[in-house]
This record gives sequence, structure tokens and C-alpha cells, in this order.
Amino acid sequence: MRFQSYVGLATLASVVAFSVTACISTKQSCEELGLEPGCESATGGASSSTSTAQGGAAATTTGGASSVGGASGITGGTASSSSASGVGGASGITGGASGIGGASSIGGTASTGGATSSASLAGGTIGTGGLATGGIATGGTGNGGGIGTGGIATGGIGTGGLATGGAGTGGFVSACGSLCTDSKPICIESAATCVECVENGNCPASRPACNTATHACVGCMADGYCSAPTPACNMATYTCVGCMSNAYCSSPTPACNTATNLCVQCTKDTNCSGATPACNTATNACVQCTGNSNCTGTASLCDTGKNTCVECLSSADCKSASASSCIAGKCEPCSSNADCSHLSGTTVCKTEPTTDAGAETGVCVQCAVDDETPCGSKSCNPATNTCTNTDRGSVDICHSCVADSECIGGDVEDGGTSTARCVPMNFSSSAHGRYCLQRLPASSVCSQPYTVVFSSVSASATGSDQYCGINQNATTCEAVLDLQASKACSADTDCGNRQGGLCKTIVGVGLRCTIPCDSAAQCLASAPGNVCSAPTTPWCH
Repeated sequence: MRFQSYVGLATLASVVAFSVTACISTKQSCEELGLEPGCESATGGASSSTSTAQGGAAATTTGGASSVGGASGITGGTASSSSASGVGGASGITGGASGIGGASSIGGTASTGGATSSASLAGGTIGTGGLATGGIATGGTGNGGGIGTGGIATGGIGTGGLATGGAGTGGFVSACGSLCTDSKPICIESAATCVECVENGNCPASRPACNTATHACVGCMADGYCSAPTPACNMATYTCVGCMSNAYCSSPTPACNTATNLCVQCTKDTNCSGATPACNTATNACVQCTGNSNCTGTASLCDTGKNTCVECLSSADCKSASASSCIAGKCEPCSSNADCSHLSGTTVCKTEPTTDAGAETGVCVQCAVDDETPCGSKSCNPATNTCTNTDRGSVDICHSCVADSECIGGDVEDGGTSTARCVPMNFSSSAHGRYCLQRLPASSVCSQPYTVVFSSVSASATGSDQYCGINQNATTCEAVLDLQASKACSADTDCGNRQGGLCKTIVGVGLRCTIPCDSAAQCLASAPGNVCSAPTTPWCH
């Protein structure tokens, strides 16, 4: 077990002082008892002086350092009640425990009422023993003999007395006793406390610095203990870290995150610039944005999850009918009515192309051919995707229309398909509007006067179909309707809204509107107007 003791100078001073006092006290006792000069050599202590016995050669007493110890160095023997001596008690010095070194046993025992103390020494030998284990060694003779060879032997500081072993060979006994262990091997004697260190030399290489305030070995007490990649000393934890301030950091990580003590790209916006002007303090990285204030132009919103400027975060941010759905931060065309629900007045997503509106889909509109719900009972104009004022299923054959659903039968399904539709027509090779016509039935037989079969794409449909129509090269629906109504006239311009009608005299009726024809099938089914003939231009009469 590694063990060190730290004794203060005050303790050593007290030892020296006690030794001097003991010597003086012992010398005084020798004189009072009539002993020869030099008997004080028997007193242990830190002394380097030489004491000489009467008539004998000088002998130098040598020994260890003395500490404060047991009872007085010289204690009187047993006193006699009838002593003749001025000094009562034993002529010898039969000692109690010596203050330094152990018990003394100098001198003989006085007889009852015995002689003076000097008589007891005549010819006597200084007894065997001396100071305990290392006191005066085996003594010489009183007259002519030198003080023994030992001197003060190896007495150490003991608790309450001198211990075995001198200070020179045994060391001081610590005030901490055996309490100090490998984890705290150092004893602070003045506080009787075991600690890990009192100086850097007590610490291992892994924790080379001694914190003298806590007497604990730590990683560092200043930057000088640290090196790259952890060149800074964190005095809160006494550990070497990457940084304590920006001064420890450089590009590309010029900022110090004082929470983690790491050099990072940024800790605030001022560390960033260019295309990435904002600092994401969660990742300490420069990014495009951390809030809307970093974004401008069409991409004016910040997606804080991706730290990028975007056009939209949800469909609610998309205000255009043609781009109402937010997909990956960009406003895109709708795919369902839900993508249009946030737009006022255009809550239907057009998913089916139509003839007039073209193939454009994914647009939020008021209504669509496949969703006329917003129009109530009215039809939806497929050309404008707006609601009309015309009731669905209210327009008869060859009457003008804008949507298939307006035609009688147009809102009725026949095997899953409407029976009439709003079909674009021509007159003399020119466009002439849309009119409700019957779809060619499964029998392929059309009713008069709509016996001319042709193919076309209806206003609300995307594919071509066959319809029961009229001779569009010669007449119009307006003229056919005048024929059916047997409209009176005075000139051709009175018929067919000036297009495709003739004003002719009908036998038994008079001047009536009629139409040109190629065969009776294009005329009415019954008279008048069911015959197709004439000298020049055939007409129904």
C-alpha cells in the first residue's frame, strides 16, 4: 500500500522543545540527588551533546529523534518513613516510564532508612536496561565506566508514549492510521484526512492534474493539460473538450456549441450566408430556412421539417383553380374534389375531358359533366364548367342545348347510357350550334323526320356516337321545327330563322314553312308535310 505522511513544522518544533525541557529537568534532578555529572545522558531525547561519567571516558549518546511521550524521565523510588537522607526514598533512581525511550532502571534500591543517594552509587553499576527498547544500552560501571554504547535508541512517536523503533528507521506513525487506501492513499496529517492527491505528482497519466481544492485527480485544471482534438479545459467538469468558445474553432466548423463543447458549422444565423442563410440550431447546420422570413418569391413558405423554401405546406396554401393540390411543397392540379374544397365557388375537380373545354383536367371548377351537384336541378355547361339556368332533362329533340343532361332522355340511362345528347350540328358545312338529338337506338331505326344518321361527339362526352339527325347540308333544326309547327309564312326568310327553311303553299292549308328534302323519310310521318316532291327543288308538303 502506497502511504505518505505530511507532518507540519509545528509538530517538529514541539518535539525539539520537549527534548530540551526533558534534558534540563533531568540535569536538575541529578544535581538535587547528588549524582555525578553526566547522568542526564540517560534521558532520551534529541541530543547531540556528550556527557562524561566521573573518572571515565566520555561517551557520546546517540539516538533517534524524540517525541512527546510518557511519564517523566526520572521517577523516585520507594521512600522510607525513617530516611536519614534529605532526599526521601530510594538512593537509586528506580524509574517509571521514561518520557523518551522507555523505562529507566538506573541505580540500586535504598534500604529502609538508608544512606544518602550518593552512597548508593559507590561502586555500583548503572543497572542493566536504560530507556526501553532503544534507551541507554547495557550500562557501564558507575566509576570509570562509560555511559553505555547505545544512547537514545530508535524510539518513535507513539500514542501516549514512545513506540518501538526510532524515528530514523520506522518513520512517523500517521494520524490517519490505516484508514488511507489505494483510492485515497495520501494523509493530510493536520486534518487526519485521507485524500487522493495534494500535488500533480500524486495523479496518474489518465488524470494528470490535482485539484487542490478537492484533492481529487482530474483531467485538467487549465488548457495546458489538453491537446487536439480536445484542446480546451472545461473547468465545470475538469475535462478536456473540443471547445469552450468560438476561439477554439475554425472553418468549416467555426462556431462552438457550448452545450456539447463541439465545434460546429453554426449556432446562430450570423454564422451562415449565401444559399443557406439560416442556422438550424438543432443540428447546428446552415440551411435554406428555419422560418418563412428566410423565404421569398413563389416559394415563400418554409418547410421546417426539411428546412427548404416551398410553394406550399398544404393544399390550403394553393389558391389557383388549376393548381390546388399541394404535393411535395409544390401546387399541382387537383385529382379529387377534396383538393378543391378550400376554394370558394370552384369545389369540383374536373377529371373528365369534354369537347368544348378540351382535354384539360385537374382543374377546380364550379361543376363538371360528371358532377353537377353544385348546380342543383340545373345543368352544367361543359364548355365553361359553370351552372346554367336550364333544368336537366327539359330540352326536346332538335332544340338548342349546351349540355347532354339538358336533353329529354339526356338524364335518363338506357342500359347505362343516356338516350339523347346535346350534339353539335352544321348547316351548309358551317357550324350551327348544339341541339338535342336521339342516339341511334339498338334497332337502328330512327323516327321521321330525323332519319339521317351521322356520327358526332356530344357536348358532354369524349367519344363519338351515332345520332338520328337531319340533312345538315339543306336544312336546320329551326326549319324542321317550323315544319312540325306548320308555321304560316309569306317568304322563305320567315322560316328556319332565315336558314334552311322554305315558305310554300300547302294544298288545303296555304303558305306554310317547310324544308328541302331528298326523300319522304326526311319529311313528317303524316300529312300535311309527308311528301317530298316538286318540279324543281323537292320539299316536304
